[in-house]
Amino acid sequence: ACNNDLPDELFVKRVVIAENGFQDLRVEYPEDGTVNTQITISISGTSVLSKDVEAQVKVCPDTLDDYNYERFVQDTMLYYTLLPEDCYTLENEGKVTIKKGDEYALLSVQFDLSRLDMFKDYVLPLEVSSVSDYEVGEPKYRKALFHLNILNRCDSLNTCLQPVFPSYNREQA
Repeated sequence: ACNNDLPDELFVKRVVIAENGFQDLRVEYPEDGTVNTQITISISGTSVLSKDVEAQVKVCPDTLDDYNYERFVQDTMLYYTLLPEDCYTLENEGKVTIKKGDEYALLSVQFDLSRLDMFKDYVLPLEVSSVSDYEVGEPKYRKALFHLNILNRCDSLNTCLQPVFPSYNREQA
């Protein structure tokens, strides 16, 4: 006979950035220079979320510093540049709520591309820094490096998207 002795939750619930690690964020350069995107903040586990969970997402420059050093060591010419503070806005100062019954929430990020030096390669490093309930995920799951791959519209016989400035693909170096 079957026994229904299993707990409702089989794993520890942890809040993470769904697209963690190094992520190419392809954004088209709009006329006004501003673009919005959404970052998915999710909660792991096997049971339905029984209450709202607040998560705080913040910029984590140390994550970018560590990535640059681990990837490129002393070749600082290849280092990615931290996106300047005046070039992005995290909705609600990075606070997001995963609602009861949901598995994720979306954090809106607005970029002001008009302020960027297009000869630099920018990254916005984010991490889930705290949660109201449960746990923050392990570092490799709670952190993400969003690399801005800025595209613009080109007009020719066929409309296409091309990088604003073609760059060397250092990830294959």
